[in-house]
Amino acid sequence: TLAVGTKFIHSVFLGVPPDKLKPEKIREVSLLMWFPMIVLALLCIVFGIFANEIPLKFFVLPLIPGISYIGFWTPGLATILILLGLGVGFIIYLIGNLKNVREAEAFIGGEKIPASERLTGAGFYETVKDMGLLQKFYGWAEAKWFDIYDQGRNFALGLANTFRKAHTGVFTAYMLWVFVGLMVLLLVLLLGR
Repeated sequence: TLAVGTKFIHSVFLGVPPDKLKPEKIREVSLLMWFPMIVLALLCIVFGIFANEIPLKFFVLPLIPGISYIGFWTPGLATILILLGLGVGFIIYLIGNLKNVREAEAFIGGEKIPASERLTGAGFYETVKDMGLLQKFYGWAEAKWFDIYDQGRNFALGLANTFRKAHTGVFTAYMLWVFVGLMVLLLVLLLGR
């Protein structure tokens, strides 16, 4: 959570956007991208306001027999807070779209950093390289020791290279492999009884 939060704070407040994310190069997504977000947002609002009536009564409690809901939920207060949040958000949106609003450079600790020296969100993790005990783990992580995909790929390629050496292109060698495979299969079937 800390790592994700740090990267988020950097991206929003501390960084300079790359050229491909400049406002003049960004375009709005299509309705096909908006539709799922709108449906999920409406479900969040409805399930939040009517938590006792809809999700608990129809989805949760029928799956757990003998359990009753203990607690309280005030949908009126939730509705007021949601509407208040939407109102404040709309006011902030209107203020941001006013004409003649001054725009300033991104505040990066009081310094102006050129885009070529821009610290990326992942740059915050660089300090881990210098920490005593974590330094070794970080080195292992950079070497992809903990990457299941990479380790699986190395294992599969190693196995494939081993089998590749067995493929000599000689027909009698292939027949020997077929015979050995059938003998192993027969042995497994006989011992499995």
